[in-house]
Amino acid sequence: MYIHRPVIRNKIVLLALILAQLCLIVSYFFLNKPHIEQKLNKISFLPKIKILNQADGRMYYTLNESVHLKHVTSRGFFLDFNSSMCFTEGTDIKTMIVVKGVNWKCNCLQGWHGPDCGYPEILFRALLASRQVHKVKGPVPFQHRLIYVFQYLKASDNLVDMRISALGDIIDLFIVYENGSSYFERELQKKAFKKWQHKILYVTNNNSFNIWSKVEPHIKNLRDDDYVIFSPTNEILDRASMIFLKFYQNIPEPIYFRLKWSVFGFFWLHPRKTLISAGACTISYLRNTLNSNLEALHLRNNKTEHLPQKGIILGDLNHTGGWYCEYCASPEEIIEYLTSTLINWDKIGTTKITHKFIENLIQTGVYVDSKTELERGHRSDVDFAPPYVLENDFKFDFLLVNFYSENDYYV
Repeated sequence: MYIHRPVIRNKIVLLALILAQLCLIVSYFFLNKPHIEQKLNKISFLPKIKILNQADGRMYYTLNESVHLKHVTSRGFFLDFNSSMCFTEGTDIKTMIVVKGVNWKCNCLQGWHGPDCGYPEILFRALLASRQVHKVKGPVPFQHRLIYVFQYLKASDNLVDMRISALGDIIDLFIVYENGSSYFERELQKKAFKKWQHKILYVTNNNSFNIWSKVEPHIKNLRDDDYVIFSPTNEILDRASMIFLKFYQNIPEPIYFRLKWSVFGFFWLHPRKTLISAGACTISYLRNTLNSNLEALHLRNNKTEHLPQKGIILGDLNHTGGWYCEYCASPEEIIEYLTSTLINWDKIGTTKITHKFIENLIQTGVYVDSKTELERGHRSDVDFAPPYVLENDFKFDFLLVNFYSENDYYV
């Protein structure tokens, strides 16, 4: 069979060129192998973050590590309907989808307001009640990070659970400090908050007067417009108000929360109804105006006359900004707390606190001063209890039902 010689010659030349290129590539690799390996070792696809110490099984932070806050866009919490950006949690998505072709405005769910349905009822009412003009804007391109600082007390163990479990998805960092004990750390070691432990910075042997100056150097990527929330012990804050802080700016500062004042459980209310206790502000405001003093965000004794004029209070008698659940613990824990604090027992009218004494207070609805009569709370009441508690009533039933009263026990 005849084969044209130029075709054979071309194929041989092409094969020779390919072999020569392969030889050059292999030679280059071996000659530069040390240099290439050195470059590969320097490549990092993720920021260098010090991994939590896994040797002891610990999945929470201490002051031995640095906490790197993530930058997260706001886009995932908003949907684009035609030309409208609607906040997912506050928008009636089902209705919007049905009439998507003709609907050019966000259809807000009950309790949400604003052009994007991102204003919760509590903030909407606070802005209306304010006598000042506020130009709240949003959503911001990147979420403000929320840092929640509070103290752990053994007698408030149930409230710690409510705070972390109910707000774990929107809080970027919980700073939990404990003074003179390590009960909470033992709970962390038992992985009591396994789902959110990677967001917890635990600080021991400390108090609120210097907590921020101690932890701030360990928080990386902190921005001036991030928020710090401070609520010392018994507060459970409204989730909608907290999530609003992540996406909007120009909110009046400082921010205080008017809380529904429950005692022994959500079935008893203090006659004063509400209490202003917890507070929040941006990192910039904390540094420049409050001189990094978190205590300035704690409004002691409900003295509203000391509130800054430019600030805002979230919550009123009809829609509170959360719950202040005082003595919401077992009789044993209440006794332990009362006997460890400085209380004038002469005013209480007894020289010895007993289990029976506490049970009688809970049963009859009398405050710890043995004089103040508490008011009854009902499940039909507005803001009777935090949604997380109602959704997990099997876990918090003793705070929802007065088991020491026969009238409530058999309801």
